[in-house]
Amino acid sequence: MSAHFLDSYGFRGASEIDVAAPRYRDKLKPLVELLLTIKNSSGENPQETFERNGRERRNAFESLLKKIRVRDPPAAEEFAKDFLLFEMFGGYRETHKKYFVFIVAILRQKILSRAEELVAKNRLDSVEHVFDLTIEQLAASRQSTSMDLRKLARENTVFLRRLARVKKPPTVIDSRGFIPRPPAPPLREGEYAGTGVSAGVARGRIKVLHAPDEKNLLKGEILVARATDPGWTPLFVNAGAIILEVGGSLQHGALVAREYGIPCVAGIENATTLWPDGKLVEVDSSAGVIRAIE
Repeated sequence: MSAHFLDSYGFRGASEIDVAAPRYRDKLKPLVELLLTIKNSSGENPQETFERNGRERRNAFESLLKKIRVRDPPAAEEFAKDFLLFEMFGGYRETHKKYFVFIVAILRQKILSRAEELVAKNRLDSVEHVFDLTIEQLAASRQSTSMDLRKLARENTVFLRRLARVKKPPTVIDSRGFIPRPPAPPLREGEYAGTGVSAGVARGRIKVLHAPDEKNLLKGEILVARATDPGWTPLFVNAGAIILEVGGSLQHGALVAREYGIPCVAGIENATTLWPDGKLVEVDSSAGVIRAIE
């Protein structure tokens, strides 16, 4: 792994907003496996896909601009200015997130440094357990050597352990505990309906992931997940389409799918349990429908 790459991007990683989540520099194996999977995949490479999408975007802009000029020349000029601004600055959409994660990674390193001291003094069983403490408890541990940090960590994680046993939390729940469910549209056997959030139609075999580093996603496979965050973005390079259980058109998975030109359907209830890996399906994002092929 290039030292330059790790210096520049080693602070990123899956679930990177969570200070407890390992970074690429902490856990290289998932990153190496991902890069090898992309490298060994057949078909168009990511750079070619990026360049092709750019050409298609430019062609679509020029076609629309010509049509608008015929009807309303001043509106056409405004449209051209807006597109130029989007093309120039759209890539900076995630810049603020990048630097926020950078600060989180620095904080993580400082916390781990203190955790190593606590493990060496036999006050914690492992450095990861430090993230079960609050910042205030960690700070107080310097002055009070009598604090039972193991007990505090157990008490702090009671709710999290209970929550971990809930396999499928409801998408929406109100203050009364009522879980609203929309009426199902008429569907044929083997079809499931959601909301199309990135246009297109694609066929491929299902690959269900509960975490971005759970297993390799091969070129053209249909990524099925409950939801995604920026730590999942590298997987989109190989994905033929995306199916998500929750979220709308402004969620992370929808935004990145549109940027990559990948069909995406969201709002498929229990999507991660509907199909086994390898199931051949068609993702019709225009209709918001997933169809089993075989």
